[in-house]
Amino acid sequence: SAGKELEEAGNRGALSFENLKGTLTKVLGVIGGVAFIKSQFAEFTEAALEIDTASKTLGMDIKEFQGWQNAAEKVGLETRDLVQDVSDRMYDAVLHDSGPFKDAVEDIGISLKGVKEGATSSADMLLQFARAVEKMPKDKAHGLLTQYSFDPESIKLIMMGEKELEKLIKTGKEKARFDKRDIENAQKLREAQQRLNTAWRTISALFA
Repeated sequence: SAGKELEEAGNRGALSFENLKGTLTKVLGVIGGVAFIKSQFAEFTEAALEIDTASKTLGMDIKEFQGWQNAAEKVGLETRDLVQDVSDRMYDAVLHDSGPFKDAVEDIGISLKGVKEGATSSADMLLQFARAVEKMPKDKAHGLLTQYSFDPESIKLIMMGEKELEKLIKTGKEKARFDKRDIENAQKLREAQQRLNTAWRTISALFA
């Protein structure tokens, strides 16, 4: 699989490149191939580690984050922006016990008790909004969300309703590009890349 190949590459990368250094007569013929491989490794590590960082920031596991990413992309949003916005709003409402978000949850019929107790995450809150609007006339739900300054993309996502939203999240988790093993591989590849870059600079200097 691609993940296994990348893992092996991460473990072998520096050694393989060291062998290449010792065969200088072949360097010119493989420069293009090495550059391509380096770019692929860089793309993989950057994407995987970005997912890892974002999911940790939002308090999600890797697959849950990618599940929400699938849903967010349907309305032109990034998971980080969507969930972080709701997080900022709901904790601000709890902290000050006032504001548009507090008014919104009260009007729509959602409790902030779980937020105060630390049991309700931003993702949970979004699903609660989606569940609540399923029980309301669409015009009223849309009007309330607009009134309380939700952006158009977030409104589209919430208006899908809980069932559709959970379906998209489930699909995104099943089709997740990265898992924990990939993150570990990406970390290995980053370390290998650092060694590769050092070796590449040494070879480049020979032809300068």
